[in-house]
Amino acid sequence: MRNAYNEWIRTTKLIDGFVDFDKAVCDPVHPSAFLPVYDSGDHLHPSAAGYQAMADAVLNEILEG
Repeated sequence: MRNAYNEWIRTTKLIDGFVDFDKAVCDPVHPSAFLPVYDSGDHLHPSAAGYQAMADAVLNEILEG
């Protein structure tokens, strides 16, 4: 369900823009999981480094937008 929803967000024309937090913290080898450094350990919530990666993604969107 999460993957389908993220794909909808990435492809819909119904929103003006978004910050792709999933892309910011996912493991490129295992896209349905956090990159280990971004995993708090429960495989559900980001670690402090994961939250920082999400904040960086917002900043990058602002600067590149």
